[in-house]
Amino acid sequence: MSLLDLPSEILLWVLECLGASFFRDDIGRLTVCKRWYGVAHHIFYADIELQAGTLSKLFAHPSLPTRAHLFKHSLKILTVELRGFMDWNRVCIQDLDDGNIQPYIDSWTSSINNNLSKLAAYIHEGKVLRTLRFTAWSEFTPIFPTLPRRDYLYFDTIFNFLSLDSLTVLELDTCGSHFIHYGVSQSQSGRQRHICQHIAALLPQLHCLRLRLREICPLALQPQGEDTPYLKSVIVNLSLSNEPSDITSASYSRRCGSSERPGFLQLRSDMEDQATRLAGHMSYPVIVRVLFHPHNGCSSLGWKQQYLDVLTGKRAMLEPSIPWDEDGETEPEDSGEESDTYGTSPGSDS
Repeated sequence: MSLLDLPSEILLWVLECLGASFFRDDIGRLTVCKRWYGVAHHIFYADIELQAGTLSKLFAHPSLPTRAHLFKHSLKILTVELRGFMDWNRVCIQDLDDGNIQPYIDSWTSSINNNLSKLAAYIHEGKVLRTLRFTAWSEFTPIFPTLPRRDYLYFDTIFNFLSLDSLTVLELDTCGSHFIHYGVSQSQSGRQRHICQHIAALLPQLHCLRLRLREICPLALQPQGEDTPYLKSVIVNLSLSNEPSDITSASYSRRCGSSERPGFLQLRSDMEDQATRLAGHMSYPVIVRVLFHPHNGCSSLGWKQQYLDVLTGKRAMLEPSIPWDEDGETEPEDSGEESDTYGTSPGSDS
């Protein structure tokens, strides 16, 4: 018996075992025949990976209405990975210089955020998205190395995704960009548009939370209410290091709304304390940890990561590029008090 002779329920189960990656590796695998496609395209659209380029093509494609329907009703896992503006070849062709490149890049920024907001609107209508993995790396400008580091992610873009009632897994890593409070004054943005409170609002429905933000505070781990019945995994990384680019300096997350640079040690201590309190509200915690990089943790392979395992109270070290949830080598207890200079390093964020 061939696969096509199987009942639809069995064929669906077989293709679910293969997963969306099977079709991403070769898009032609979707088009075996009409009946096959009728089942396979739902598997393909259940788990989507998008970068800036593919996102732009998606919203420029004439088949968008059909795909929008699939996003509404099939998309369960969404992975978004941004690296800022990358079309530097076109900049060279147009012979733009430091002085007139900004409007060109600003146009890209507006476009990518608008497309993400449209995508979030489609997903809201379907209410089936369960897992969101969103990463925004620092923008790397090899042609214009004198340009300062640039933020490119709108607050509203992220908020549109964080207001999804269906989310059970949130992995939010925006180490490469502060949130731009578009249309809001700087004095208003800190008081009225605080991302951590929106993350905290999701805690009662989440199973897994992973965070790395340029600005963060303990409120992100403070559930609104006492119960987090499903939450099993919480990882917060305070180290803005190990980006996949030529950026070799490392800094730490800052406390939300801080115009001055308070000591990193205090922020780290507060985050660890709140993670400990949160663990006490978790029915079946599996992993709860807070990561950072030690000031002397740089090697030829990148920055090592140290973490507090909240459930055991022990500290351990991860080698560069090791996943945040892997077990590290347990470190001996510090013999002396750390000074506040531990919270600064070359390239610290401004």
